[in-house]
Amino acid sequence: LSLCDAWKIPARVMFRGPHFFHRLVGPEGGEFMKRLIASRGFGIASSDEVADAAEGDGFLRITTSQFVMYDHDAVFLSVGLRRNTDFLAGSGVEIGEGIKTDEYLETAVPGVFAAGDVAEFYDVLFGKRRIVGNWTNAFLQGKLAGLNMTGERLALRALSSYSTTHFGVPIAALGECGVSGDSAERVDFAKNTYERYFFEGNAIVGAVIINRNSVRPHVSRLIETRTPIGSFRDRMSSFSFDIMEIPIV
Repeated sequence: LSLCDAWKIPARVMFRGPHFFHRLVGPEGGEFMKRLIASRGFGIASSDEVADAAEGDGFLRITTSQFVMYDHDAVFLSVGLRRNTDFLAGSGVEIGEGIKTDEYLETAVPGVFAAGDVAEFYDVLFGKRRIVGNWTNAFLQGKLAGLNMTGERLALRALSSYSTTHFGVPIAALGECGVSGDSAERVDFAKNTYERYFFEGNAIVGAVIINRNSVRPHVSRLIETRTPIGSFRDRMSSFSFDIMEIPIV
């Protein structure tokens, strides 16, 4: 039971893309999230965003970029990251999308480290630099950078992940999601579950799982080990296939 149902508070979810988490879930996932959001009593506004918020008589009047107005008691925003790197111009620290580091989180300037949302780190699991902006990643990198500052020499070897709970179900994104056009998704509306797998060559490199925490450890190992999936690939769009059938190599 959501607050919308229990207290009869009108609430709305607004997102910039065509559906919720559009960078992570495909069309079937979009329909899954739409049904889930609506079932919790929320209204939906897609392909739109807040342009202005003005204080009314006991409420906030929201005007969107599509010139639609909504009146609400409160607004909660989650609009992304703006990385602060301008102050490093001319320092010798190499800047890309973020601050570039090696697998030890050390920058091009010896003894200078970066961690967290701003670090464009060399990911040894994927063999390239990546940037991950979430709390779990920042915590792990901050700890490792601190250890390496004290004289340790420890490479970051952790599968990046993002976990949250929205509308009463656990959502997890593992590895590299949304960068490849090669993916397979499957949804079970009866069981309220969703999975999407991203492929590179003959291996799974990322996954989005909703209400399927039981398979998370196995999927994580498949990604970490770059296990060849072979003929399993063609079966992964059907929920009649159990992802646990793929043996870890």
